Amino acid sequence: MRFRLAAPLLLAAALHVPAAAQQTVTHGPAADVEAVRALVIRSGDAFNAKDPDTIIALYSRDVILTYPGVPDQDYATLDAGYREMTNLPAGVTVTTVPTIEEIIVSGDLAVVRVAWNTTTVQAEPAQRATRQLRDMQVWRREADGWKFFRGVHFRVPPPQPPAGG
Repeated sequence: MRFRLAAPLLLAAALHVPAAAQQTVTHGPAADVEAVRALVIRSGDAFNAKDPDTIIALYSRDVILTYPGVPDQDYATLDAGYREMTNLPAGVTVTTVPTIEEIIVSGDLAVVRVAWNTTTVQAEPAQRATRQLRDMQVWRREADGWKFFRGVHFRVPPPQPPAGG
């Protein structure tokens, strides 16, 4: 059975990065790489805590995120979506485990490549669904620190069983 979640909730799941250690290829000044990594982790912790204020504070006011099949998302759209994540039905939880693959910092821009494994669990009736997502994030150093500025996000189709197997 499929889970039906609002598009903004799916967008929010793309931002989650828990504090667990990750194998990452990095390029650029170590302090900047670690600062960006910490902010991505903060957004993920806030997602799991259902804290939209912390998440949206990490976005640039002129953010544009691109997701297949929906119009580009701006700051106001994302803010509204994150506020919806606090309204999950009782007994439904959404968690995501990322793998940061690469962080590249050059001057005032940083690029983050990340893969996400997101799980939705419903207590009654008992259901569990997983999906894998890919994300390319561009962060920009602004007067008040690094902000999530641009992004491209897409779902990875589940693996198909071999033909005839």
